[in-house]
Amino acid sequence: MQEELSFARRMFADNGWPVIDMTRRSIEEAAAAIINLFNDRELAEGDAL
Repeated sequence: MQEELSFARRMFADNGWPVIDMTRRSIEEAAAAIINLFNDRELAEGDAL
């Protein structure tokens, strides 16, 4: 299992994919975090144009 977790962590890091800690979070809080990440990325890409 440790090997699989290490592989997943490397894959996420190599691709720049965000990781959201779901510990003690409701699904609504996770959804809000995802929306915030999306909006932040969208704003950053808009600034780059």
